[in-house]
Amino acid sequence: MSQLIGGGGGNGGVNVAAGLSFTSSTGAGDGNALLVGIGGFGGGGQSAGMVDVFVADGSSISANGDERSSIFAQSVGGGGGNGGVNVSQGIASDAALGFGLGGVGGAGGAAQTVTVNSGADLFTNGREAHGILAQSLGGGGGNGGLNVSGALTFSEQTSVPTLTFGMGGFGGDGNISALVDVTQRGTVVTQGDQAHGIFAQSLAGGGGNGGVNISNALNFSGATDNGAYQSLSMVVGIGGHGGLGANAGNASVTSFGDLFTSGHGAHGILAQSIGGGGGNGGLNFSGNVAKRSSLVTMGIGGFGAGAGNAGSATVLRGEENEAAGMIVTDGVGAIGIEATSIGGGGGNAGANIVAALVLAEEGTDEPAADDEDRERPRHSGVDDEVFTNYDAVIAELNGRNATEDSEPAENDSSQSRYAVQVAIGGAGGGAGNGAEARVDNYGDIATLQERSHGILAQSIGGGGGNAALNVALTFLDEDAEHRGLNLSLGGATGDGGIGGAVNVVHDGAIETLANDSYGILAQSIGGGGGNVGATIDVEEAADGDLSISLGRRGGVGGQGGAVDVIANGSIVTRGDRSWGVLAQSLGNGGGNSGVTSIAGSTDSDASMNFSFGLEGADGGDGGAASIDVQGLVVTEGTDAHAVFAQSVGGGGGNAGDIGSDAASIAFSLGGDGGIGGIGGMVDITSGAEVMTTGTGAIGIFAQSIGGGGGNGG
Repeated sequence: MSQLIGGGGGNGGVNVAAGLSFTSSTGAGDGNALLVGIGGFGGGGQSAGMVDVFVADGSSISANGDERSSIFAQSVGGGGGNGGVNVSQGIASDAALGFGLGGVGGAGGAAQTVTVNSGADLFTNGREAHGILAQSLGGGGGNGGLNVSGALTFSEQTSVPTLTFGMGGFGGDGNISALVDVTQRGTVVTQGDQAHGIFAQSLAGGGGNGGVNISNALNFSGATDNGAYQSLSMVVGIGGHGGLGANAGNASVTSFGDLFTSGHGAHGILAQSIGGGGGNGGLNFSGNVAKRSSLVTMGIGGFGAGAGNAGSATVLRGEENEAAGMIVTDGVGAIGIEATSIGGGGGNAGANIVAALVLAEEGTDEPAADDEDRERPRHSGVDDEVFTNYDAVIAELNGRNATEDSEPAENDSSQSRYAVQVAIGGAGGGAGNGAEARVDNYGDIATLQERSHGILAQSIGGGGGNAALNVALTFLDEDAEHRGLNLSLGGATGDGGIGGAVNVVHDGAIETLANDSYGILAQSIGGGGGNVGATIDVEEAADGDLSISLGRRGGVGGQGGAVDVIANGSIVTRGDRSWGVLAQSLGNGGGNSGVTSIAGSTDSDASMNFSFGLEGADGGDGGAASIDVQGLVVTEGTDAHAVFAQSVGGGGGNAGDIGSDAASIAFSLGGDGGIGGIGGMVDITSGAEVMTTGTGAIGIFAQSIGGGGGNGG
């Protein structure tokens, strides 16, 4: 066992900031408060060192027990620490300013190269007890910390600003993994589920998730001199962003010896490179209550981060002039040789929820008392001449004009309230691409149970991150004149990753005995485009308010790469749906899109509503698929085709649905469905003896299919 592990970063500490400010003056607030709180930052993970293992020919190693491999070689980067929680609160009787930031997650540490060269005979008995396990694992980023920010302000002052700003902590970035290179001679025997003969993996670190943010504000204020409520209240909230996924290194296996596995999911050889997934954006919730004041509320959901690309996955089994030994697997889902390169998936956006409530009341100002009704001081010991201007002075102090020409303030017209509501959903992250997957097999392979292919070579692009739910809510009291604006913009989506090239060369004998077990399955698959999240815009208002809701377009589907198979020797399958050779390049589907709508009204009670459905995203194109087959291909089961080459374009995404329920003016335009991807060139060259004996089994089939268009809105 050889293992180097970088130390993990420490977690950030919890921070709590609180303030209280009140004034003792009667009838007017004059207190102030300022609060700033930041959660502790997570520490970065440390990088690991290189690992190099050599075991001489002729030796023997046995291991018994679950997860106990004969040869264990691993370089592991340390994980980043999580950001600390932050809580900031303030209470003031005039103005409250608050800022809160959740702690930022630390970045993961890098993993280094892992090399194994073994000529020993290896024996294991236990679940996930591999003959050889070689891994380079990049450290994952730490998660962003939770943030809670709030302010409570009440005052009789004429203008009372309240500002609360909160942001969830950002997730730390993942770090890279490096090359994993294994060379094997001798004999390997494993007994146990998921106990592979050889397992070589380069797995990059994923980004940490963004922290949740909760911002809230409560503001009550008294009237101005003329009865109008002109206070200001603002809340801004941003969900934490996810950390970036890292790129993975290459995974390579060169094998000459015999490999025997017994157990479900126990492959003979598994070589795998996987890019780190992007971290998800954090949830954001912003709230505002300003009973007698104007208010501005804005919320932004956390953004999902981009993912890392995969490295190549290569298996070289024997050489053209030196055949390798036998591979035999006995278990469900136990594949002879698998080489897989998978791009990381983009992080999903964080949901965004914004709420605002305005409940201004009509003024309660009373007309100024007549001079003759006002009681004057008696027996004060002061001459009456001093009180000549008493009435005028008192009236001025009370904010009233006591002259005979004065008129009482008109409360209804002076109590205008204003509301601005903005909600912007966070975007999903872009996906990572798959790289080349290659298998050169000069040897014999037999699989005995279901879903156990002889050779599986795959390159898969990661899926684009989805946009999350975006909600904006506004309510204004209808008892008096008011204004309102409500804008909601759904978050963007991530595009799907591209599938890499897939190349397979086989010269030997492959036999599969059970159902759903292909001789050779070679695939390149683009990642699916991210889907748009729902955008909900609700407003209860009238007299000149405007509501705008803007949906976004789905992510573009990833393209499939070129697939090429050269097969000599013999391929025999005996189960149902067990195809001889399948070479397939698949573009993936475009994401579904959202809707754009605009609504408004005027003081004359006329209203309007414009709604536009956005076009669906395009599907990815299929790549070229080529097969050159010689020797012998025989299938015996039902629906077991012998030689099948296929290229399929991805389907276009659906356009956003539309609707309109305006009072007097309405305009609606549905969006077009996304364009389907193009099927690529397909080529089959056969000099082989091809035979099928089962019902519905086709000897040679070449197919190129364009993707279907998405539905219009």
